[in-house]
Amino acid sequence: MRRGIRDSAMAHALAFAYPCMICLALAYRGPFVWMTPVLGGVLFPILDELLPKGNYAHGRLGKHRWVLLVWGYVLSHFVLLLTLLYLTASGGLGLLELFGLTLSFGIMAGALGFPVAHELIHSRARIERSIGLVLLCSSMYMHFRIEHVHGHHRNVGTHRDPATARFGESLGTFLLRSVTGQFVSAWAYERERVRKQHGAGHFAFSRTVVYLCVQLCLVTGLWLLLGGVAALLFIVQACIAVLLLETVNYIEHYGLVRRIRPDGRTERVTVEHSWNSSRLATNAALFNLGLHSHHHVHPSDRYWELTDAGQPPELPYGYFVMIVLATIPPAWRRVMHPHLARHRSDTARQRPLTSTRFISERM
Repeated sequence: MRRGIRDSAMAHALAFAYPCMICLALAYRGPFVWMTPVLGGVLFPILDELLPKGNYAHGRLGKHRWVLLVWGYVLSHFVLLLTLLYLTASGGLGLLELFGLTLSFGIMAGALGFPVAHELIHSRARIERSIGLVLLCSSMYMHFRIEHVHGHHRNVGTHRDPATARFGESLGTFLLRSVTGQFVSAWAYERERVRKQHGAGHFAFSRTVVYLCVQLCLVTGLWLLLGGVAALLFIVQACIAVLLLETVNYIEHYGLVRRIRPDGRTERVTVEHSWNSSRLATNAALFNLGLHSHHHVHPSDRYWELTDAGQPPELPYGYFVMIVLATIPPAWRRVMHPHLARHRSDTARQRPLTSTRFISERM
């Protein structure tokens, strides 16, 4: 571990900068409706580069204080979403304000809502998993619970995982493949599970079917209760959140693949199969999302238990800069391809296998 900052639960209170900016935007409008993109696209990248690398480790604070931050965000997320929908339905927002607030909320839902939902769906507590699912519903991505837990963690770094970005794959191509592939994978997983438990043809027991119905009813209900503009706002903010989530997926696993062992089997998942980001601002604001390598090796560990131990591959910049680079393919390749080549060379030297073929060559 490069550096552990102890007793730092309150550092993650930085995450509430997103809800606070939207509160100001709802209250005062004007330039405040654009402060959330500025926060994520300007302030945090600067802090990432100015602050030393490290991670926030679990100190002497009780578990309840760490969990309280997560539940606090969940509450603020839904209060702000309902307020935004109400103001939209009442006609209290101008067109430019409506656009800015939709963009801002979508960014918050993608940058913070999905990491919090991700934290909850991995919990051992049923109530937390249920709340995580409700949070995913607010971004119309409930099948993520199935595919991420039962698909991505098992297949990461292989051609079977839609959420692993392949070497040379552009962000646009990845987004199309990942969004559709994860739904298809979740559907196939549920079809097989239902077949084993209830027999063929019992599609009503499929969670993917239930989730689709819930989300369709939600959008229809919003349309009937609050009008078409509010329903459209809900859909657009969900799309923005999903695009941001999948862009982060692109960054977290780009080009990292599990090699084929001499016996023909795929090597087990290690910290080497996810890009790590030991940036203090990123990890404070996103509940240690950047410590992704640890998460894949120990999926049940909570966010305050994650570290950068084990020498995982480190991204050259923080998440916010990497997101911008990912949208510019030539810049992305110029930065990441040499970085990936060095990582592959180091991996092959440290852990040589009789067969050094990478699965990406067969993707």
